[in-house]
Order: sequence, then structure tokens, then C-alpha cells
Amino acid sequence: MTRPEWALLEKGRQQAFRHGDLLTVTMADIQIAECRARDEDPDPAIEMARATVAHLFDCGETIFRGPATVVLVESLLRRGTAQDLQEAQAAVDALAACTTEPGFVLYDLALLRSRAQLAHFHGDTRAHSQFGRRYREIATAVGFDSLLLSG
Repeated sequence: MTRPEWALLEKGRQQAFRHGDLLTVTMADIQIAECRARDEDPDPAIEMARATVAHLFDCGETIFRGPATVVLVESLLRRGTAQDLQEAQAAVDALAACTTEPGFVLYDLALLRSRAQLAHFHGDTRAHSQFGRRYREIATAVGFDSLLLSG
């Protein structure tokens, strides 16, 4: 996304916040962090994703916990320091420790995607392939083909 598109997301976020629509604020925060991670220095994206994940865990909200964790993990891996790798692993472990209903797709896909990304980062092609294959199976089965991992 280009900077003007971020501006639209940020404007929508501000309007949602003024109206007390915290669900939309959270969705916007996740999208803004994802855009920042792709388009600039990952530090601001990591800070925003980290704060969003912490908030979602603190308040007990589960719907967007997975997608927010994905953005945090991928942003940390993109920056790639040893400390980032540890934090990414801790974020995946925290997500894995959450209790959810069986078949909660937003959670399942986020966990599989994050695990695949960690395996790829570690050079574990077998685990990357297994997590990626399962991710693709679920995403395709529920019609989320646009979320498919590349590679």
C-alpha cells in the first residue's frame, strides 16, 4: 500500500475511534501495521503490532488476536535480529496457548501461517512445507484463497 492509502486507513481509524467503534479501530491498526511493515522501516510496524497484540490478549478479545499476531511475527522476522526471532517465537507460543473453539479458522490460519514463517526463517523446509500445506488446505476449503502463502 502506498502512503495515501495509509492516510485513508488512518482517517477511518480516527473516525471509528471518535465513534467508539473499537472493533474497527483494531482492524485498522492491524492493517496499518501490515502496510507499514511492507513499505518502510519495520520499527513503527512492530511497535503498532506489538501494542495491538498486547491489547487483544489483555482484554481477552480473540477474533483478531490471530491476524494481529501474524503481522507482529512477520514484521519481526522481516527485521530479523536474534531478539526479534525470540519475540516472534514467544508470540506464536502465546497464540498457540490460547483456548479456542475447534475449527476457529482465524486462529487456525494465523497459527499455521506464523509457524510456517518461523520454520522458513529457521531453514526448516520440511516443517515449512507441512505448515504451509495445511494452511493452504484450510484457506482453500473456506474460500480464503486470497490469503494463500506464496512459495
